[in-house]
Amino acid sequence: MCRTKIWIVFLAISFAFTHGQVIWEKYEANPIGFTTGEAGSWDSWRAFITSIMFYDGLYKAWYDGYDEEGICRIGFATSVDGIEWSKHENPVLWSGEEGSWDDEYVGNCSVVLIDTVFHMWYTGEDGQHYRIGYATSPDGITWTKFHANPVVEFGYEGMWDEGEVMHPMVLYDGDSLRMWYNGYGQGLQRTGYATSKNGIYWYKHSKNPVLSLGPEGAWVDYQLIMMSVLYEDGEYKMWFTAGDGTYDDRMYYRIGYAGSSDGVNWSKYHGNPVLDMGGPDSWDCANVVISSVLYDSAAQLYKMWYGGSNEITGGMGLATAPDSIPPSGILNGQQMICKTFTLNQNYPNPFNASTKISYELPVTCHVCVTIFNCLGQKITELFSGHQQPGRHMVKWNAATYPSGIYVCRMQTDKGFTQTKKLILLK
Repeated sequence: MCRTKIWIVFLAISFAFTHGQVIWEKYEANPIGFTTGEAGSWDSWRAFITSIMFYDGLYKAWYDGYDEEGICRIGFATSVDGIEWSKHENPVLWSGEEGSWDDEYVGNCSVVLIDTVFHMWYTGEDGQHYRIGYATSPDGITWTKFHANPVVEFGYEGMWDEGEVMHPMVLYDGDSLRMWYNGYGQGLQRTGYATSKNGIYWYKHSKNPVLSLGPEGAWVDYQLIMMSVLYEDGEYKMWFTAGDGTYDDRMYYRIGYAGSSDGVNWSKYHGNPVLDMGGPDSWDCANVVISSVLYDSAAQLYKMWYGGSNEITGGMGLATAPDSIPPSGILNGQQMICKTFTLNQNYPNPFNASTKISYELPVTCHVCVTIFNCLGQKITELFSGHQQPGRHMVKWNAATYPSGIYVCRMQTDKGFTQTKKLILLK
């Protein structure tokens, strides 16, 4: 009986979203120390980071660099803190020879380190179509393009990506490579998904596009461009850039968030966008475009690098978000004011192995947070004691429990009781 109910409830559940994905604070000294080169240099007109990793004690970034003629090449930079950057003097990836598939443009890359080899997937153009190519490097600086590029082609006529494929974002899970990319076709630019075992032969998913535009008038009704994806605690987390069609002569880009358990079926956050343009006269008042998101385990922060512009000049910015709300209820140095007793939906849900449960207290009281199985039997008590007003969080490690529906109950000595259904799937 309980097993049947699992699937009924599963279909009715929407994704829960935590503060680490949707509550972002821009760095007060933005734009950061990543600027264009001197006049006449290869990146003198524009410099935009498209891929970042933290490796060997340094942030390593690959970026699009444009000269005054609009020619783009891929550059490399390093940073100790992610704020002040030191750029490699020359491009590390150039456009191809005349007549090749990438002789007009190379850029918008995604870099993954597997063992000791750097792997890059990048966008290339021949003046007619954008496609995705592949290159490898022993150090992230000296790259060798795959001899049979491109590795991802645009679709056949009538397909959703019949015109272009570009902006790859690649993750490696220890066995397979997973790519999210933008495809253009039928007048729309959306997001697709593909998998590969070797980084060369890619299989596009039958349900593509996996992320589509919103209804007319929405902030995401015009175009999807670029994304950053992390995989944590059994969930894929995507921050994506979207444009609206409010103005005929320009579009405004903002950054939204979506979550997925399989990388194919995505739920957009209901409060999108999660990072908006700055106020009037700010350096990013016209657009914000996603670059990369990383999790800093030492600081317990998510870090987002993004591009911003005011329609005249542009730069790179940094924003941060807490992993979760600290037990004390203090966020960014300020005590959080909670007006009511609230038990929030656990995250992630459904979950595998562990999940986090947060709750809010308006007054000091005794709190008991308990887990029951679907028969009403008490399984474990996660917390019992007095706590101060604010937001608090507990974690349930359910690795030794079977799959099924569970109930979390929060009960206080002030007469408040609330429950939430939790789904454990293994």
